[in-house]
Amino acid sequence: MGRRAVDDHSPRPAWPQFGGPAGLFLANLAVLAFSAISGDQFLVWGWRIPFLLSIIMVGMGLWIRLGILETPVFRKILAEERVERVPVLEVLKRQPKLTALARMPEQAPGYIVATFIFTYGTTVLGQSCDFLLSAILVQAASASSGSSSPAICRTVSVARCCT
Repeated sequence: MGRRAVDDHSPRPAWPQFGGPAGLFLANLAVLAFSAISGDQFLVWGWRIPFLLSIIMVGMGLWIRLGILETPVFRKILAEERVERVPVLEVLKRQPKLTALARMPEQAPGYIVATFIFTYGTTVLGQSCDFLLSAILVQAASASSGSSSPAICRTVSVARCCT
């Protein structure tokens, strides 16, 4: 039979998209755990431990990336020395409508929510950071199952508001 072709129905193409929600889940789980362990001392020393543990994730990511070969198309571009110096600017120049009308509106709401969710939740709604972290964990778990939006929060926002 030979090799099976990867098509749109194969689970393999979805693995890169799993990284965002999985990272969100693990980061917030670590912050929630160390918030519970450190208690009132979270802003003093508790927030540092999840960041130090992230070194393991960086090492795993680097190990995986170094084990992946470049595609034949990219190797050809490298051989011809056609690599752009600033690829992001090249994308913005060549595809301004696609970038402005498709990608930015897709990503921007998540970053806006990530910036304000903990401040709004604690000050206006009167919720605890632990409750908000738990809600983000539920959201991340549902996002990784494909039933919700992509990851929307950063650990930095959590550390800033949990006083």
